[in-house]
Amino acid sequence: MNSKILKNDLIQTHGIEPNKSSTIKFPNVPDQYKSHFIRGFFDGDGYVNYDKYTVTFVGGSRVFMIQLMKELERVELQPQLYEKDRHYRIHIRGRKSIKLFAEWIYQDKELYLSRKFNEFERENKKASEIRDRVHKATREDVSNRKLKFLALYATSRSYKFTCDCLEIKKETPKRWIKQDEIFKYNFNFINKSIIE
Repeated sequence: MNSKILKNDLIQTHGIEPNKSSTIKFPNVPDQYKSHFIRGFFDGDGYVNYDKYTVTFVGGSRVFMIQLMKELERVELQPQLYEKDRHYRIHIRGRKSIKLFAEWIYQDKELYLSRKFNEFERENKKASEIRDRVHKATREDVSNRKLKFLALYATSRSYKFTCDCLEIKKETPKRWIKQDEIFKYNFNFINKSIIE
């Protein structure tokens, strides 16, 4: 008998399938061990960008990543799932959100990567003392905020009122004007109509 066929049969007998990174399912983990399991997955296929207050998981199995997202939602986090070229990313964003995530996955910790743990330790406040940003920083969210700003500014004709209503800093539209030619054109067009 061909040794390669025998080896594949033996591997599949133990539940390991070919191309498992794109077909693997989330295992049936008892609730008391889920934070430990997700910490292990995070240590292997996740990262934290503390400066941007973002935690990211990366995976190739849509089924696994959707179930992971549901588990994160179950502990009252608000993950976002993105797909690109058959790879999936789950992001958790916000200063308070990543603090809550860290408190959950490192509860009763024994095995963990100290390098990743130390990134979370940069936050010296408790989750109850901090809050997430009002606005998300994705391109789509920023683009929507720009459109809302222009629409409200065109009707209100008040820069301060528009910033206050949208809960954005007064410097933010000024930054958009410098960075975005289309926003700058529309902003100047509205200003011209206000003057006329």
